Amino acid sequence: MLRPALILAGLLALTAACNSAAKQACVAKVATMRALFAQGPGEMLVINTPAGMQLPVSARGAAVDDGLPLFVHADGTFNFNNEAFATVAAVNVPLTDEFDKANQLGESMGKPWQPRLLLVADQRAPASAIVELAALVPPATRLLLIANLEGDTPPAPPPMPPAVEAALKVPADQRAYALAELLKPAIGSCAAIRETFDAVAATSSDQRSKVLFDGLPAALEKCGCDGVDVDTLFSVVWSMSGKTEPTRRQLVLPLAQDPAAETIELPTNATAAELVRLAETRDGKPFRLAPRP
Repeated sequence: MLRPALILAGLLALTAACNSAAKQACVAKVATMRALFAQGPGEMLVINTPAGMQLPVSARGAAVDDGLPLFVHADGTFNFNNEAFATVAAVNVPLTDEFDKANQLGESMGKPWQPRLLLVADQRAPASAIVELAALVPPATRLLLIANLEGDTPPAPPPMPPAVEAALKVPADQRAYALAELLKPAIGSCAAIRETFDAVAATSSDQRSKVLFDGLPAALEKCGCDGVDVDTLFSVVWSMSGKTEPTRRQLVLPLAQDPAAETIELPTNATAAELVRLAETRDGKPFRLAPRP
């Protein structure tokens, strides 16, 4: 028969062992978070490419600025404002409408507006579809091909719980809200983490990811991970602010309609990847394209 004192001693030893294991697990999780966050946040301007899209790569180009993103799939079809379009003529209808609204807004504000079209084209997409579209948009439109920075690879992400996977599958315009809804229960009662998010909200937009990445590991460490769903918190924060895609670059595609512009031949079966190669050599100098068998 065990004495009560021995039972109590055993329970205390078991509790101490559990606390020690939990502490060690928390230390490991904080270290993993700190190491991944040291890779830095992702780019401020996020382009949510459709699943399976393979962008061209380029060692040149500039950081991507704001503009109207138009997705061109490998089969030459389009996606604009989360709607699919089978032909150039079809996608040009909503595109023209967007251009008109933006132009009217610019006039009402007394600011001239230059259309900027971000051509997010699969590297296998037919160049002919892009060239045909370029002939229909307003002449002042700045055409920008989007490419992945050559040699740039995102770090491996943290484990992703099923709830985060589900949130990432909702339409792109609802994704941020779906992810944010997972944060409150994941934070639990950790005041230090809530204070970190309060500091993020009070920071200028260009510094928010840095403040979050700098402060969150220490806040989690302060709470000892108690009551925090670390896996969900880690995955949500990385999905929203981390480097989950290669760095993107924009290259000017200076297609001209002026007959006096230099003419360059391009094979009729050329792809978007070949347009990127061509844009790399032009440095913004206008040119016309002529088909070559």
